[in-house]
Amino acid sequence: MLKALDVQGLAGGFSLGVVQAGFKLIGKREQEGGFGIPAMDENRHLLGDDWDIEACAPSQWTPVKTDLLFGNPPCSGFSKMSISYGSEWRETVNQAIWDHIHFAAKCDPTIVIFESVQGAFEQSREMMQALRAVLEEESGHKFDLYHVLHNSAVLGGVQDRPRYFWVASRVPFGVELPDPAAEPQTMRERIGDLQHADLGSVEGHMPLSAPRCVRLGNLAAGAPWYEGEHSGKAWMRNQSIEVDSGDRNITGGFTGKRPRYDKPSWVLDGYAPTKWVHPVLPRTITLREAARLMGFPDDWKVEPYTTTQVRSKWFGKGVTVEAGRWIAEAAHAALAGQPFSYSGVEIGVDEYLIDATAKSGDMDQDQALFSLSELAKN
Repeated sequence: MLKALDVQGLAGGFSLGVVQAGFKLIGKREQEGGFGIPAMDENRHLLGDDWDIEACAPSQWTPVKTDLLFGNPPCSGFSKMSISYGSEWRETVNQAIWDHIHFAAKCDPTIVIFESVQGAFEQSREMMQALRAVLEEESGHKFDLYHVLHNSAVLGGVQDRPRYFWVASRVPFGVELPDPAAEPQTMRERIGDLQHADLGSVEGHMPLSAPRCVRLGNLAAGAPWYEGEHSGKAWMRNQSIEVDSGDRNITGGFTGKRPRYDKPSWVLDGYAPTKWVHPVLPRTITLREAARLMGFPDDWKVEPYTTTQVRSKWFGKGVTVEAGRWIAEAAHAALAGQPFSYSGVEIGVDEYLIDATAKSGDMDQDQALFSLSELAKN
């Protein structure tokens, strides 16, 4: 069986997709703090049990021979906000990506993959090329570089989540392009049955009890709050609702929002379990609903996410299971000597662009956040 090593794969979505694609997980390497490790450790019944864990400084990670090395190193340096912070700051926060590549060179993989936002390619193609050059120099092997643009919503997922896979391969590599005529799932199709399920009847089907969740639930119960809106809109309609009018959790940068039931989901970020209100119910989404939106099956245990509010952020930090499985299936086929048919357009020396972002329908993008002062003008 082909082997795969998780290096900064975070909270398990990518790893589960890789295992579903037919790989044997042999290890997990995370930085100090072990982000997401308890969730993966609790779900060995789905991930296999023959893999070790190391959570320490990257310089202390133990190399191990593997066919595929994959991960999701933090990508803050490519966010829109980071542009204003300057190149020096971006280089610092992108160190995790360099750590990923330096370590990969020690493990003699045939294919290396990491996921990031599309800005990693659109803004920093030179850095992506430099990562390949370092991998080649330190490993002593030649790699072709594939820039794979994709969207989870057209890969069987429910999130309109445009992302980027950096793929370096020593063997011919290709993907199966998604069917452009296939309609993406909607939130109702993915979580609608839980609308009528008693809270607690399914493992993890409970909203968090954080003060923000309570305030947003009260607001949803007491004021008109339409699908697609942020909480500031609803609060402006009924300011008698007992919330702190200066609380940014209601009206500012971390405002709550109510997604549309019959559309694909917005990108589920780390704060979603505490700021997303159910499309039709007066409560925030449950951890089980968040898990489903990330592609996890109902036998993926979410109890580890409930220990602290910080852990609930794990759902929004990582790769959807569907996207992870899709790229891992392509890697598995390539390693088996039967690469999938589409290898992209050559855009440089042994460098290819694969665009798998075909959209179906009019998937909605998240709107700009409302501030209280902006709302007051309307």
